Amino acid sequence: MVMNMEALERIKEAINSGNTTKPNDWAEVARNYNLSGSDNAETIKNIERFIADNFSFETTAENAYVYFGSDGNINMWQCVDFICKDPTQSSGYISSTQAGILFNDDGFYAFLDDALGKDAYLFEKINGISALYEGTDASGKVIIDAGNNETKEVQALNDFFSENYIKGIKSKNIKTIFSGDILARNNKGLNAFCRTELEQIFLNDSIENINGIEKSLIQKLKEAAPKGEEYDYVTNVLKASQISEIKDLHYTFEITVEATGATEIKVLEVSKNELQNGTKLIDHMIANDKLRMVFALLKLFKCDGMLHVR
Repeated sequence: MVMNMEALERIKEAINSGNTTKPNDWAEVARNYNLSGSDNAETIKNIERFIADNFSFETTAENAYVYFGSDGNINMWQCVDFICKDPTQSSGYISSTQAGILFNDDGFYAFLDDALGKDAYLFEKINGISALYEGTDASGKVIIDAGNNETKEVQALNDFFSENYIKGIKSKNIKTIFSGDILARNNKGLNAFCRTELEQIFLNDSIENINGIEKSLIQKLKEAAPKGEEYDYVTNVLKASQISEIKDLHYTFEITVEATGATEIKVLEVSKNELQNGTKLIDHMIANDKLRMVFALLKLFKCDGMLHVR
């Protein structure tokens, strides 16, 4: 058991210090914690249970952020990352937590590849998503063939980490930075905010407001929305109420063309000040026709008093 604790502590030390975890430590932990199951569904469940038991998802910052989407150049997580690294603000997001840092660790990814590699389709990106992270067809559930015409389901990693992040929030205030529609990248299933995070926000008694709007009002809006349009209504209102948060953000980027002919967009800098050759985030978002409806909703809600934005 001593060796077991040592390996786990080395992994935690690497995560806490910003270093990459090592394969030998993961191999030792996998053996001593019996992470390998009879099939990959069981292995994924074992790994998720191990993470929940040993790594912290807690956020105590004054403001906790959730996000999704891209404006076509910059991903919204990059904006959130910039905000949460501002030492003058008390802000956090999923990647600020110990478990969130683990989720982005190359050593952890290599361990998953080794532990689950016999089902290569779990990692294969189809229409921008992989089953292990988003679930089969972006359902949030990984469906694995168990043989004998039977299947097993296990929570996808994005949803597991998202659910536990929201459960670990001790802040009263949630802030959002959303761009684009509510669908996952394959345009089939919903994104993780709609699949998992929103309901957990409703269930977390520590959370009182979302973008300054009382959480109970967002719940009532979801309940009152037409069937099948609940998430559109909720996210459109939240997009409208996040404007003051993002109105001053600017960024620069460059586009490179890989040998395969594919293009890659690299964000160089994010700032609250104007940047030379920079793009103002809100202007680029407003250029999207879908966001014009958001401003129409904001005007409507301000007029009829249904929602009060502080």
